[in-house]
Amino acid sequence: MRVSMRWSCVVFVDPEYNRYAIATNTLRGLSDDPDASGTWLVRFFQTDIDGASDHLLAEATCQ
Repeated sequence: MRVSMRWSCVVFVDPEYNRYAIATNTLRGLSDDPDASGTWLVRFFQTDIDGASDHLLAEATCQ
C-alpha cells in the first residue's frame, strides 16, 4: 500500500487487489490556482494485468 500526496493530488495504490485511487482538487485534474472551485474528485480504478484499459469502479465529488 502506498499513499502519495503531492501537488494537491492524493494517490493510493493497493497492489494486492490491483486497485488504485486518485483524488484531484478540480474536476479537470490538478490545479494550483487559488481561485479554483475547490471541488475534489475521487476515483477508484481496477487495473488489468493483461494490458486492458483500467476500469473505473466508482467516483465521487465534494467541496
